[in-house]
Amino acid sequence: MSELPVLPEAKEKVLPKIIKLLTLAAVIALLLTVIRPIMVRQSTYQSAFDYLEEKMGNATMISLGVTSASFVISLIPDDAGSAIANELAEYSGYMLIVISAIFLERYLLTTIGFISSSFILPLSCLIAGLAVIARPQSRLKLKEYAFRLLIFGVCIAMVIPLGCYCGQMIENANSASIQAALDDAKNANEIMESIPEGEQNKNIFDKVGDFFSGLWKSATEAYDWAKTRLSHFMASVAVMLVTTIAIPILIFFCFLWLVKFLTKRDFVIALVGFADRFADSTKNVIVHKKTPARKRLKA
Repeated sequence: MSELPVLPEAKEKVLPKIIKLLTLAAVIALLLTVIRPIMVRQSTYQSAFDYLEEKMGNATMISLGVTSASFVISLIPDDAGSAIANELAEYSGYMLIVISAIFLERYLLTTIGFISSSFILPLSCLIAGLAVIARPQSRLKLKEYAFRLLIFGVCIAMVIPLGCYCGQMIENANSASIQAALDDAKNANEIMESIPEGEQNKNIFDKVGDFFSGLWKSATEAYDWAKTRLSHFMASVAVMLVTTIAIPILIFFCFLWLVKFLTKRDFVIALVGFADRFADSTKNVIVHKKTPARKRLKA
């Protein structure tokens, strides 16, 4: 009985490499044609965009309210609220930082996804392909670089969406303080618009004094009102600084630690070595199953 044709040893080694290269090429094509359009589409991050839009409106309203409240409090007779007015004036600068950070997050939300799916992850696949055809002494190093780029590309694409999710949870837990600040901002803007002009021959401070005497019974009552507004704005600004700046930075450093841990040389070598041993064991099992059949045909 004739023997079954057996592939030469060289061809048996080339075939798995060709399969791996074709698989990596398919992954790159999938990243560029399917994943990249999804990662740059606004609808993919619709919940994050809605959250940032709502936060932008709240931050703008609070910023205007802080400015209005600072001006109104500074006009309280006898300089009763000058210290509070100066304190509130500083919070307008903090709100400008918050608004700038929100603009940056909205810009990076789709930009980082584009960079990751267009450059970092395809480059990881290319380096993995080079590892397939490289010499044995360079193969492990290339696999290490490919794995590091893979982890880095996945992690940076998750920083802004995860930061928005955590920030939304914190703001929901502190919604009462933010709503109080929004109400105070609206109230301060209404007071600004309702300050009377009075007669032409009347001094502006006299007009304001008459207005405040009609709004509050005494300077002490006006001072208590100013302190309450200050506490509300302080709490809301603190929450927005935490959710807009502190949380994304904290998540970014957590991901950096995760990337550093997952890309440590010992860990990567162990992981790559385990994958290679698993592939070799699978190949040996297949060869072992074919060998008895060939022997029976020879007999």
